[in-house]
Amino acid sequence: MKRLRILSVFIVLSLILSMHLTAFAAHAHDEFFENIDEMQAWIDEYTKIYPNVQYSYGGLVVEPKGYELMQKDFIVVTIDNPDYTMDLLCCGESRYNYGIDHTYSSYVKNNGYTDVGIQVYYDLTEDVVTASLDRLESNPDDGALYTGEISGYRYVVCDIGWDDGSTDCTYKIAVGDVLINIHSNGAFDRALLENLVIEKSGTKLPVLVELPEEVIAVSDEMLEAVKEDYNNDSISKEDIHITDHETIDETKKLVRFFVSNYGYTCDVVEQRIGDYLLYVPQRPLPQILKEAVLYDLDEAYESGIIDDEDLRKISWYSSKHFRLEKYEEIYGDVNGDKKITILDAAYVQRYLAGFRDAEIKYQFADFDEDGEITVFDATAIQRKIAGLAD
Repeated sequence: MKRLRILSVFIVLSLILSMHLTAFAAHAHDEFFENIDEMQAWIDEYTKIYPNVQYSYGGLVVEPKGYELMQKDFIVVTIDNPDYTMDLLCCGESRYNYGIDHTYSSYVKNNGYTDVGIQVYYDLTEDVVTASLDRLESNPDDGALYTGEISGYRYVVCDIGWDDGSTDCTYKIAVGDVLINIHSNGAFDRALLENLVIEKSGTKLPVLVELPEEVIAVSDEMLEAVKEDYNNDSISKEDIHITDHETIDETKKLVRFFVSNYGYTCDVVEQRIGDYLLYVPQRPLPQILKEAVLYDLDEAYESGIIDDEDLRKISWYSSKHFRLEKYEEIYGDVNGDKKITILDAAYVQRYLAGFRDAEIKYQFADFDEDGEITVFDATAIQRKIAGLAD
């Protein structure tokens, strides 16, 4: 079966990456540069402004749950070959507004058809980087495989031939806990590999690294609650896998878990609870555990088991699995950054073109509130931004 070309998808994704980052957090973005020196100067200034990065949430200043702030070497990757010309260079912030997530550069070869995309991922652990190379080496997708070292760093390369006779190539290079991922629309080019220059600039980047999931013990109370909730006495503690567990007070806990061999839907959930909006990018939902009984958050709130103060506490526990934020109705603010910008109009246009972005609040895309999302809503948002009254 004909497969999609890797490079074309990779480049398209890189070009729209800034939009997706902005959708998750208001200030996360990609910064574009004309050359390496300009990017280095921006990086140097960035690290001075944010020497100790922390995530401000709900009036508290905390590190985001499930992440650790690290200082990593800024690695510059270039192609030392006059046949290649850099045509794009950018650096991306993390989803939590602060800290560098990745850098990206692309090169065009003078032959007019060879493109090379170089992405450097910082928000990883060394185990994750190693596993990425191991997966490519063990499953090269029926392509030719090449392994070795460059500048003392392990690399794995795989090129793949397509039905139309063309070839794409993936290069992965492990620099400790940093992953260099390269795609080119041509067969394996050893000269390209040998012409790569990998340098540590001496600058230390603030980076938020996602940590492995914590293994949380299942209590007897939790086990009894899950058995009751699933109406199955055969469920054991080993079947229950807790991903979030926080104490609200001496009688109530916030939990999020799944049970082995029980499927659950993976659709995005947005739910109004009191003065808050619950956003869950992927189920299972967070629940309240009280006296060996489980309650969904809306059920617990409506029945008086939790109150507004409890919701405020729960908002502090928002993690990579879910967010609970103060609810504000701003029609036209479809990416949830509490303001109306050209990005909101772009997301409405993407919606009309058939795209669905998981983090987007489409209930606010109906800017003229006529009950439908149409091209008139995108136009009205653009007029609002331009200061034109309807």
